[in-house]
Amino acid sequence: MGHFLSKIARGKVNSATKISQYFLSRISAVQLSRTVMLEALDGTRARAGTAAQKSGLAPWQLQRAKAFFATRLEEKIDFNEIAAVCRLSRSHFGRAFRCSTGLPPHRWVMERRVEMAKSLLADSNLPLAEIAVASGFNDQSHLTRVFSRAEGETPGAWRRQRTVGHESLGMLPRPSPSRIPAASAR
Repeated sequence: MGHFLSKIARGKVNSATKISQYFLSRISAVQLSRTVMLEALDGTRARAGTAAQKSGLAPWQLQRAKAFFATRLEEKIDFNEIAAVCRLSRSHFGRAFRCSTGLPPHRWVMERRVEMAKSLLADSNLPLAEIAVASGFNDQSHLTRVFSRAEGETPGAWRRQRTVGHESLGMLPRPSPSRIPAASAR
């Protein structure tokens, strides 16, 4: 571009259209090279994305991890132990498990625990506190917090909506204040 500007200064190029054509061609060349560079970068990113997708757990590792989780769902799970079972470090296991399942290991386990709690809620008349412990939650409060976040309602409300009547849970409905007989005046 400097060479062209020196020609303009010496008066060798005096046509405004030639200047416009030159600048348009330079701008087009710069834009084209920029577009090519961006496309090349996008291709690199796409290849990197597919490589990351392939770095999940091997099928045997995923099967072993899920079996491990299933057998210890009601217990406190040590993620170092499951990583060792899969022959990986804890951090690598976490990344690979998330890549394979779409969820981090802890969230995956919590979802399985909520499913277990839903099964117990639907099929038993156990109190919520016992269901919480049987499902692997620390206490009823922990169950309620996680369950509400996952299902959009509390475990008690979920159970009430899915049971035919209170009798099916072995509970009697509370009498409403209007149905309580008034003490007769003597």
